[in-house]
Amino acid sequence: MKKNKEQRQIIQDIRAPKIRRSDRIEYVVGVRDQDMAYAQGKIMLNDLSSAIPGATFRLESIKCKADRLSLSPLYSFSDASVFTDGLDRALLDGTIDIAIQSLHELPEQSDPRFAIAALTPREDARDLIVMLPQRSIDDLKPGDRIGYFSERQKMLFSRLVPNLQYRYTTGSILPRLERLVNGEIEALLLSAIDIIRLNPHQYDLIYQPISVDLMCPPPG
Repeated sequence: MKKNKEQRQIIQDIRAPKIRRSDRIEYVVGVRDQDMAYAQGKIMLNDLSSAIPGATFRLESIKCKADRLSLSPLYSFSDASVFTDGLDRALLDGTIDIAIQSLHELPEQSDPRFAIAALTPREDARDLIVMLPQRSIDDLKPGDRIGYFSERQKMLFSRLVPNLQYRYTTGSILPRLERLVNGEIEALLLSAIDIIRLNPHQYDLIYQPISVDLMCPPPG
Protein backbone atom coordinates (compact mmCIF):
# COMPACT_ATOMS: atom_id res chain seq x y z
CA MET A 1 0.00 0.00 0.00
CA LYS A 2 2.82 2.39 0.88
CA LYS A 3 4.50 1.65 -2.44
CA ASN A 4 1.29 2.46 -4.35
CA LYS A 5 0.97 5.79 -2.52
CA GLU A 6 4.57 6.65 -3.38
CA GLN A 7 3.97 5.79 -7.04
CA ARG A 8 0.88 8.01 -7.15
CA GLN A 9 2.82 10.88 -5.56
CA ILE A 10 5.61 10.49 -8.13
CA ILE A 11 3.05 10.68 -10.95
CA GLN A 12 1.50 13.79 -9.41
CA ASP A 13 4.90 15.43 -9.06
CA ILE A 14 5.79 14.63 -12.67
CA ARG A 15 2.46 15.87 -13.99
CA ALA A 16 2.92 19.29 -12.42
CA PRO A 17 4.85 21.23 -15.11
CA LYS A 18 8.00 22.86 -13.76
CA ILE A 19 7.26 26.22 -15.39
CA ARG A 20 8.58 29.32 -13.68
CA ARG A 21 5.75 31.55 -12.53
CA SER A 22 5.79 35.09 -13.83
CA ASP A 23 3.50 38.05 -14.39
CA ARG A 24 2.50 36.70 -17.79
CA ILE A 25 -1.16 35.84 -18.19
CA GLU A 26 -1.03 33.77 -21.38
CA TYR A 27 1.27 30.95 -22.41
CA VAL A 28 1.48 29.81 -26.03
CA VAL A 29 1.56 26.01 -26.29
CA GLY A 30 2.90 24.46 -29.49
CA VAL A 31 1.78 21.16 -31.00
CA ARG A 32 2.48 19.48 -34.32
CA ASP A 33 0.27 20.56 -37.22
CA GLN A 34 -1.71 17.31 -37.13
CA ASP A 35 -5.24 16.43 -36.04
CA MET A 36 -4.13 13.90 -33.42
CA ALA A 37 -1.54 16.28 -31.94
CA TYR A 38 -4.06 19.13 -31.73
CA ALA A 39 -6.65 16.93 -30.00
CA GLN A 40 -4.00 15.77 -27.54
CA GLY A 41 -2.94 19.37 -26.93
CA LYS A 42 -6.47 20.45 -26.02
CA ILE A 43 -6.61 17.73 -23.37
CA MET A 44 -3.22 18.73 -21.97
CA LEU A 45 -4.33 22.34 -21.58
CA ASN A 46 -6.59 21.20 -18.74
CA ASP A 47 -3.57 19.79 -16.86
CA LEU A 48 -1.62 23.00 -17.43
CA SER A 49 -4.51 25.15 -16.23
CA SER A 50 -4.69 23.10 -13.03
CA ALA A 51 -0.92 23.36 -12.51
CA ILE A 52 -0.78 27.14 -12.98
CA PRO A 53 -3.97 28.73 -11.60
CA GLY A 54 -4.78 32.11 -13.08
CA ALA A 55 -2.82 31.55 -16.29
CA THR A 56 -4.39 30.98 -19.69
CA PHE A 57 -3.03 28.83 -22.49
CA ARG A 58 -3.39 29.08 -26.25
CA LEU A 59 -2.64 26.27 -28.71
CA GLU A 60 -0.49 26.98 -31.75
CA SER A 61 -0.04 24.44 -34.55
CA ILE A 62 3.57 24.24 -35.73
CA LYS A 63 4.65 22.37 -38.85
CA CYS A 64 7.52 19.94 -38.40
CA LYS A 65 9.36 18.26 -41.26
CA ALA A 66 7.27 15.10 -40.83
CA ASP A 67 4.12 17.19 -41.33
CA ARG A 68 5.46 18.82 -44.49
CA LEU A 69 6.42 15.38 -45.84
CA SER A 70 3.32 13.59 -44.60
CA LEU A 71 3.07 11.48 -47.76
CA SER A 72 6.51 9.96 -47.16
CA PRO A 73 6.67 6.54 -45.45
CA LEU A 74 7.54 6.68 -41.78
CA TYR A 75 10.50 4.36 -42.26
CA SER A 76 12.07 6.79 -44.75
CA PHE A 77 12.93 9.21 -41.94
CA SER A 78 16.37 8.38 -40.58
CA ASP A 79 16.42 11.32 -38.16
CA ALA A 80 13.80 11.40 -35.39
CA SER A 81 14.10 15.20 -35.20
CA VAL A 82 11.70 15.39 -38.17
CA PHE A 83 8.91 15.14 -35.58
CA THR A 84 10.28 17.94 -33.39
CA ASP A 85 12.33 20.36 -35.53
CA GLY A 86 9.56 22.93 -36.00
CA LEU A 87 8.65 22.91 -32.31
CA ASP A 88 12.32 23.20 -31.36
CA ARG A 89 12.75 26.32 -33.49
CA ALA A 90 9.54 27.83 -32.13
CA LEU A 91 10.76 27.32 -28.55
CA LEU A 92 14.14 28.87 -29.31
CA ASP A 93 12.78 31.96 -31.07
CA GLY A 94 10.06 32.52 -28.48
CA THR A 95 7.09 31.81 -30.74
CA ILE A 96 5.84 29.30 -28.17
CA ASP A 97 6.51 28.87 -24.46
CA ILE A 98 5.73 25.16 -24.14
CA ALA A 99 5.73 22.24 -26.59
CA ILE A 100 3.53 19.15 -26.23
CA GLN A 101 4.93 16.05 -27.88
CA SER A 102 4.34 12.29 -27.86
CA LEU A 103 7.22 10.60 -26.08
CA HIS A 104 7.80 8.02 -28.82
CA GLU A 105 8.43 10.84 -31.32
CA LEU A 106 11.34 12.35 -29.40
CA PRO A 107 14.92 11.68 -30.60
CA GLU A 108 16.87 9.06 -28.67
CA GLN A 109 19.52 11.65 -27.83
CA SER A 110 17.99 14.53 -25.89
CA ASP A 111 18.85 18.12 -26.84
CA PRO A 112 20.50 19.85 -23.84
CA ARG A 113 18.77 23.11 -24.77
CA PHE A 114 15.40 21.64 -23.77
CA ALA A 115 14.00 19.83 -20.74
CA ILE A 116 11.10 17.41 -20.40
CA ALA A 117 9.13 19.33 -17.78
CA ALA A 118 6.26 16.87 -17.33
CA LEU A 119 5.07 13.38 -18.23
CA THR A 120 1.46 12.26 -18.11
CA PRO A 121 0.31 8.72 -17.28
CA ARG A 122 -0.08 6.56 -20.35
CA GLU A 123 -3.62 5.80 -21.46
CA ASP A 124 -4.76 2.89 -23.65
CA ALA A 125 -1.59 1.55 -25.31
CA ARG A 126 -3.33 -1.09 -27.43
CA ASP A 127 -3.47 -1.25 -31.20
CA LEU A 128 -6.80 -1.81 -32.89
CA ILE A 129 -8.18 -2.97 -36.20
CA VAL A 130 -10.82 -0.77 -37.82
CA MET A 131 -13.40 -2.33 -40.14
CA LEU A 132 -16.77 -1.69 -41.69
CA PRO A 133 -19.86 -2.64 -39.64
CA GLN A 134 -20.67 -6.31 -39.10
CA ARG A 135 -17.04 -7.37 -39.57
CA SER A 136 -14.32 -8.64 -37.21
CA ILE A 137 -10.77 -9.95 -37.37
CA ASP A 138 -12.18 -13.43 -37.94
CA ASP A 139 -13.76 -12.22 -41.20
CA LEU A 140 -10.43 -11.22 -42.76
CA LYS A 141 -9.46 -13.50 -45.63
CA PRO A 142 -6.29 -13.96 -47.71
CA GLY A 143 -5.74 -11.06 -50.07
CA ASP A 144 -7.69 -8.49 -48.05
CA ARG A 145 -6.07 -5.05 -48.14
CA ILE A 146 -4.96 -3.72 -44.76
CA GLY A 147 -4.00 -0.08 -44.28
CA TYR A 148 -1.13 0.63 -41.91
CA PHE A 149 1.25 3.41 -40.91
CA SER A 150 3.62 1.67 -38.51
CA GLU A 151 6.00 -1.08 -39.61
CA ARG A 152 5.66 -2.48 -36.09
CA GLN A 153 1.92 -2.90 -36.58
CA LYS A 154 2.37 -4.50 -39.98
CA MET A 155 4.94 -7.02 -38.75
CA LEU A 156 3.01 -8.06 -35.64
CA PHE A 157 -0.41 -8.23 -37.27
CA SER A 158 0.92 -10.32 -40.17
CA ARG A 159 1.80 -12.96 -37.60
CA LEU A 160 -1.76 -12.97 -36.28
CA VAL A 161 -3.46 -13.06 -39.68
CA PRO A 162 -1.24 -14.29 -42.54
CA ASN A 163 -1.60 -13.80 -46.30
CA LEU A 164 -2.98 -10.27 -46.24
CA GLN A 165 -1.99 -7.41 -48.54
CA TYR A 166 -0.68 -4.29 -46.81
CA ARG A 167 -1.22 -0.76 -48.09
CA TYR A 168 0.81 2.05 -46.56
CA THR A 169 -1.61 4.81 -45.52
CA THR A 170 -0.16 8.27 -45.04
CA GLY A 171 -1.52 11.52 -43.68
CA SER A 172 -3.72 12.25 -40.70
CA ILE A 173 -6.10 9.80 -39.05
CA LEU A 174 -9.35 11.05 -40.61
CA PRO A 175 -8.18 10.74 -44.25
CA ARG A 176 -7.02 7.21 -43.47
CA LEU A 177 -10.46 6.34 -42.13
CA GLU A 178 -12.00 7.77 -45.30
CA ARG A 179 -9.93 5.33 -47.38
CA LEU A 180 -11.59 2.51 -45.45
CA VAL A 181 -15.07 3.99 -45.84
CA ASN A 182 -14.48 4.50 -49.58
CA GLY A 183 -13.54 0.84 -50.06
CA GLU A 184 -9.86 1.32 -50.89
CA ILE A 185 -8.94 -1.09 -48.08
CA GLU A 186 -10.80 -3.76 -46.11
CA ALA A 187 -9.36 -2.85 -42.70
CA LEU A 188 -7.09 -0.29 -41.06
CA LEU A 189 -4.56 -0.62 -38.25
CA LEU A 190 -4.51 2.27 -35.77
CA SER A 191 -3.61 2.93 -32.16
CA ALA A 192 -6.49 2.90 -29.69
CA ILE A 193 -5.44 6.31 -28.39
CA ASP A 194 -5.98 7.77 -31.88
CA ILE A 195 -9.68 6.98 -31.65
CA ILE A 196 -9.96 7.98 -27.99
CA ARG A 197 -8.45 11.39 -28.72
CA LEU A 198 -10.25 12.14 -31.99
CA ASN A 199 -13.60 10.41 -31.36
CA PRO A 200 -14.50 10.20 -35.08
CA HIS A 201 -18.22 9.64 -34.52
CA GLN A 202 -19.01 10.72 -38.09
CA TYR A 203 -17.93 7.29 -39.32
CA ASP A 204 -19.98 4.13 -38.81
CA LEU A 205 -17.09 1.73 -38.19
CA ILE A 206 -16.06 -1.12 -35.91
CA TYR A 207 -13.01 -0.55 -33.68
CA GLN A 208 -11.66 -3.84 -32.35
CA PRO A 209 -8.81 -3.55 -29.80
CA ILE A 210 -5.97 -6.09 -29.89
CA SER A 211 -4.44 -7.34 -26.65
CA VAL A 212 -0.93 -6.12 -25.82
CA ASP A 213 -0.06 -9.80 -25.36
CA LEU A 214 -0.59 -10.23 -29.11
CA MET A 215 0.74 -6.87 -30.34
CA CYS A 216 3.41 -5.19 -28.25
CA PRO A 217 2.80 -1.40 -28.13
CA PRO A 218 5.52 1.13 -28.98
CA PRO A 219 7.68 2.51 -26.16
CA GLY A 220 6.45 5.77 -24.66
